[in-house]
Amino acid sequence: MKIWPGNDALPCPGAPPLSHLAAVLALAATACPLIGKTADARDLAAVSGFVAPAYMAMNFAAICTGERGWHASQPRGARGVAVQYAEHVKDEAIDSLTLDEARIVLRLAADAARARARKELHQLLSSTTVTHASAVAAWCNGYVQEYILSFIHEHDNGHDRFLQQLEEAKR
Repeated sequence: MKIWPGNDALPCPGAPPLSHLAAVLALAATACPLIGKTADARDLAAVSGFVAPAYMAMNFAAICTGERGWHASQPRGARGVAVQYAEHVKDEAIDSLTLDEARIVLRLAADAARARARKELHQLLSSTTVTHASAVAAWCNGYVQEYILSFIHEHDNGHDRFLQQLEEAKR
């Protein structure tokens, strides 16, 4: 067996014949797409990170829905209110993912957003010196309004960059 021209090497004792080596290489080549799918799975957490802020805005808006005047004063953008932005971002994030991958991404994003909303409410209610209702109303009209407006602004003004980064996370 020649390893390269001009080198007459003897085959290693016990080495498989070249026909076996070719079969192993063919098998390895067919497994490469499977390896790629495993690598993609590691990026699902990154993809969920693009959805979590949208779900956060949606969760905040849902909490504030009970506040008087929220429906009329809730932040709006070109795509509507927070729930419509969340649906838009979700659709972009899960585009081209398998059903199982989409479920994982959406569950991770929902869990992260829900945990953060709970934490924010807990901090708000445990540190307030006014009634809980007054604290939530002030929070909705201040922090939540600002969060949602900021999310909408960032999404609308950086949409192309958002899509590019999202696609990179999906690779």
